[in-house]
Amino acid sequence: MRLGKLIEKYNLEPNDLDWVEDHIEELCRVADIKCKAIDPNKAVDQVIDELDNEAFDKFSKGVIDEVKARIDKNKRLEKKRKKKKTFEEESVETQIPIVYPDNVAPFEKPQAMEATPHG
Repeated sequence: MRLGKLIEKYNLEPNDLDWVEDHIEELCRVADIKCKAIDPNKAVDQVIDELDNEAFDKFSKGVIDEVKARIDKNKRLEKKRKKKKTFEEESVETQIPIVYPDNVAPFEKPQAMEATPHG
């Protein structure tokens, strides 16, 4: 019932409802955490049922805002990772290969030189 009022109040579009469906697990997880903060001894539905309409609106907005903030943060981190990965790939592609002569292996230990007496 309250969800229907929220849809009317905020004039939510089908895309908004799709967003809710796509993120329902995270919305529920955040709502659960917020409900436990309000009253750890009650079930989520009990806490929500006891909220008046104004408190419920504020609660719902807080849950949605937190989920959106998490999603935005994850998108920024993903962009950063992709950018870093692209830079690393470009760096590898533009590196000049090291060529060793046939008789020298890379990372080979230098041989100890024998001391020769001068005389």
